[in-house]
Amino acid sequence: MRWLKKWGSFSLSLLLFCSCSTKPEYYIHKTYIGGDKKCTEKCEDEKKKCDIRCKEEYNNCIEFAKSEAKKIYKDRQIAYRYEIERYSRLYEDYLKEYDKWFLRYEAIYDEYSYYKRRCEKDKKDSYACKKSDKLKRELDNLSFLKPSPPVKPKPADFSSIFKNLKKDCDNKCNCEEDFDRCFSLCGGKIKIEKICIKNCKNN
Repeated sequence: MRWLKKWGSFSLSLLLFCSCSTKPEYYIHKTYIGGDKKCTEKCEDEKKKCDIRCKEEYNNCIEFAKSEAKKIYKDRQIAYRYEIERYSRLYEDYLKEYDKWFLRYEAIYDEYSYYKRRCEKDKKDSYACKKSDKLKRELDNLSFLKPSPPVKPKPADFSSIFKNLKKDCDNKCNCEEDFDRCFSLCGGKIKIEKICIKNCKNN
């Protein structure tokens, strides 16, 4: 290994990011020592090939995901135009139904308010009190019958479609793991250290 000869040993660092910013973050420090020179150089060559192949496969996957996302986005745009037209019709019907409901509710509420005031003014006015209770129940029942507006469709979002599709693209090809095994088989030793780089006080 040409650069092993120069330095005697070398280090690879891998950042291990934590999803929570309050928790410690680490990187793995690897020191590669010794091993048969020709054998380890072969390991290095294989790792380079693996890295190149992995990058190419990942890029191809991303391009395919982008192409598929464009097709899906186009189809959803067409569907959205039909959905928004249907929504507009349903919303017009909803406004008509709501106006009818509101006029009925308002009429009953005015009548209820009148008899409620009479009942509060004179508790012996049994007719007014009974009428007030009856109208209150009608209002409660009518509240449950209040029309609901239709759900407005959401326009197509290319970024979310693309983001979902590219989840299948993996740029982790285990090249480093394969290299470590190869290096060990060549008689080399690997020293591994886990070093905290952020939020270490919480560790």
